[in-house]
Amino acid sequence: MTNLSEFLLISEVETTKKVELTGRTYGHPFTIKSMTNDELKEYRKASQTFVNGRQQIDENKLNMLMIKNHVLDPNFKDSEMIEKAKVNTPEELINKVLNFGEISALTLAILELSGFNTTFEEHVQEAKN
Repeated sequence: MTNLSEFLLISEVETTKKVELTGRTYGHPFTIKSMTNDELKEYRKASQTFVNGRQQIDENKLNMLMIKNHVLDPNFKDSEMIEKAKVNTPEELINKVLNFGEISALTLAILELSGFNTTFEEHVQEAKN
């Protein structure tokens, strides 16, 4: 078996990480978890729209699905938090408490934790630490 095969068998696919955003939430880190291939496929399918017969991805809906399902703390699906914010859905809560830049930063952090914008060597170094 090759080193790559051994690495893939022992490394965790799902990981969590605390991320600190700049700006008003600085000092209050979010806890995020990575996304699997199957989850991304599911979110892309749920975010599909057709405009003039052409398939498009609704980026806002895709971002909402990623944040709703991959931000662990705060839990945007928490019914108590939703009620306190006087909204009805996790998506409404996200839009009420986060600005556009924060939504973008969290989405990017989830994608990066899920392996986008990283190399195999970076994953090996992270596993060694």
